[in-house]
Amino acid sequence: MNWDELQEMWSITGPWSVRPIKQGINNLTQIIDMPSGSYILRTYDTDRSLDYIRYELSILRNLEQRNLPFRIPAPIPTASSELFAILSGRIVTISPWLPGSPPQNDNLEQAHAAGGALAELGKTLVDIQIEVTPEVAPFPPSGDFEDWAGGAADSINLIIKQLPLTKEENKQVLTL
Repeated sequence: MNWDELQEMWSITGPWSVRPIKQGINNLTQIIDMPSGSYILRTYDTDRSLDYIRYELSILRNLEQRNLPFRIPAPIPTASSELFAILSGRIVTISPWLPGSPPQNDNLEQAHAAGGALAELGKTLVDIQIEVTPEVAPFPPSGDFEDWAGGAADSINLIIKQLPLTKEENKQVLTL
């Protein structure tokens, strides 16, 4: 990647550095550290369609404008107001770094908070309407979950049955 081009596209000034991040499996994800803060540099895999990426970025920008109780890693527009840039033939975005740590598997308080946030996100996404154009297209439907997850539904049912829930709560979760 041409780092001078990156600086020019987002008007990055002053000292800055790039370091790898260990999370993320679908795209190359790095952290940009600057005096103004830290940011995520996301380089999309070449198999990702630009119209799907535009759709994803539009949803993130729309979510950012809602009054949600959590932050959204919405893309920072380039100097030309685009939500992405194409550098060295790759689609890249810059978003704010949202600090945090992976949840603890046995922490029910964290699981409850995550469930509440996911419910709030789901309710908000229902109201978001993104105009579909030849340049902006939603992801294709994934079909049924079991097929999409590669048959993982049985594994998920086993995991749910191991949660510290009453029989009635377990039954309610499994019927969702």
